[in-house]
Amino acid sequence: MKLILVPVIIFIVLLYGLPRISQEPVEPRLIAHTAVRVDDRAFRLRAYLKGYNSPLAGYASDFIKTADKYGLDYSLLVGISGAESTYGKAIAPQSNNPFGLGCWTNHPCYRFSTFADAIEYLGHLLATDNYYANFR
Repeated sequence: MKLILVPVIIFIVLLYGLPRISQEPVEPRLIAHTAVRVDDRAFRLRAYLKGYNSPLAGYASDFIKTADKYGLDYSLLVGISGAESTYGKAIAPQSNNPFGLGCWTNHPCYRFSTFADAIEYLGHLLATDNYYANFR
């Protein structure tokens, strides 16, 4: 087999020649890379809230959007829900109020159509109410 292969290789080299390597300098080519930063805050927050078996886990993106809209840290909104209702697990029936807004002795809690509405309300309140002006 080796005896047949050697003459075949020699024949191909004589027929086509040796591959030529250019001696000219080659300019390096820059390949533009675009760094894409993925905002994974909602993903991480959803996982965090799921770890507490929170009904707010499905509203993680609402926390992020509202906080960004009002220039707040989303962890503030989440933290208030954790302190007031164990992340939405201990709320007044049918109130959708994980923040304990308006809940005090002999006063009914504020009621919201959805948790998203409650998140929006709290974000707006913290960002615009004069009571919180010194904390912004």
